[in-house]
Amino acid sequence: MEIDVFGIPGATVAGWANAQPEAMIAALGADAYDLVALEYGTNEGNAPFVAARYRELLERGVAQLRATFPDARCVLIGPPDRGVRGRKPRRDKLHYARIHARINAVQAEVAAARGCLHFDWQRSMGGPGSSYDYARAKPPLMSGDLIHLTRAGTRRAANEFARFLGW
Repeated sequence: MEIDVFGIPGATVAGWANAQPEAMIAALGADAYDLVALEYGTNEGNAPFVAARYRELLERGVAQLRATFPDARCVLIGPPDRGVRGRKPRRDKLHYARIHARINAVQAEVAAARGCLHFDWQRSMGGPGSSYDYARAKPPLMSGDLIHLTRAGTRRAANEFARFLGW
């Protein structure tokens, strides 16, 4: 099995929505992959989240992905759960968790419409609010920023994703 990772920290699905399939095919090769996974949502949840705008970008991005890799299976990986740091947060503790649940719902709908799978990472963690349980776990599975997983949390997520794929 060969795994190739093409990632850009801080990226959003807008990158794929604006991709040029011809250039991507030239750079990556259209038949080079059996499975292509897009993992987005956390950064989209930072700005004021508008579900209709996100759906539009995601639909365009998945269309570009399918044009680039027409024969590859695809899976959309939703964002993990996310908490709010601080004793007196400006936002309630489930602010981002609720946004991530909405992002996962949009991804599930777009994935089904485009013939892709959808991995609901937040649900695999235990649902909205699970970032706090992950942060309190021994060893911690979520870093103190309540956004990023620790090494142990990443290992757990990878195992959940592998089970989802039937590996």
